[in-house]
Amino acid sequence: MSSDESLMRAAELKKIGRLEEAAQIYREHLIRSPRDVECRRELAEALQETGRADSAISEYVKVQEMLALRGDVLGAISAGLKVMEIDPRFENPLSYVAKVKTQTLREEQERQVKTIPFAFKPLGEIRLLSELEPRELSAVAEMMNAHKMEEDETVF
Repeated sequence: MSSDESLMRAAELKKIGRLEEAAQIYREHLIRSPRDVECRRELAEALQETGRADSAISEYVKVQEMLALRGDVLGAISAGLKVMEIDPRFENPLSYVAKVKTQTLREEQERQVKTIPFAFKPLGEIRLLSELEPRELSAVAEMMNAHKMEEDETVF
């Protein structure tokens, strides 16, 4: 039986309530394809429905980690919420997502800082605009658009 056929068989078994058999097929598939997130999610659901909360939580946490590393933050948060649904006392199921996202944001911020060779000033501190009233500065700011310029490009 091919991998796709076995997953279809597991889905059929799950649908008719033969959850233990479905879970076993999902486990066997994950031995061959450990990064199959959807299969792992199906296994977690089957385990949850059979009342095996700890095992379901373990699988959902793995799903959460895999999705977070792929950059699918919403999917990772969704898996974390399933963990909280099973056991609201589970300690910080979303912390891993927050940690990964925070690190990614820090890296992006550091990259951007390295590419900007000057510091931005508030509009009112720019000599050309320094005599404008706050209302006028606000109007100027609303009309502004950011443009990425190459290092050797002439602005005006």
